[in-house]
Amino acid sequence: MSFTKYLTGVFFLIMVFSIASFAQDKDMMKKDTKGKEMMDNKMMKDDMMQSDMMMEINKNMDGVAINGYDPVSYFTDGKAEMGMSSYSYKWMGATWQFTNEDHLNKFKENPEKYSPQFGGYCAYAACINKMVPADPTVWMMENGKLYLNVNGDAQKLFKKDLDGNIKKAEENWESMHKKNENMMDDKMDMKK
Repeated sequence: MSFTKYLTGVFFLIMVFSIASFAQDKDMMKKDTKGKEMMDNKMMKDDMMQSDMMMEINKNMDGVAINGYDPVSYFTDGKAEMGMSSYSYKWMGATWQFTNEDHLNKFKENPEKYSPQFGGYCAYAACINKMVPADPTVWMMENGKLYLNVNGDAQKLFKKDLDGNIKKAEENWESMHKKNENMMDDKMDMKK
């Protein structure tokens, strides 16, 4: 009889430990699921932010900014020069190409200084609240900033009231970004 009591006791202890272990595993799974869900939401938000940032840069199908032109060349050489893939750098979700290592290093040190205004989209289009890819060979400098336009006609229109058009373009560009941020927040709310 005592052997039966012993087995019953062992069986009872095994059951208690199994149930306790199962309950603990279940709680841990809930925490893991909650943590994973929070992590997935953060990753999704980061991905959406990244895709929104990518939208801000004018790039080709290969992800190369301003069709491969060297943004530093406008400042240092006073001309639009095609960069090389051997001198490239990833910034703001796009690959930027340069003509030489010196230009690459200058850009790395201060990309905001050398990158074109409005992400390399047409400056005139930005002043009329549009995002139109620019032609990197149609460019101008104003107050140490690089502006690209889609063509010569757009550049002429942009120059007609340069200060006013720059101000309008900056305001529109900012509102376009706020709209993108609000859309991202709405997407996140829909996922909850």
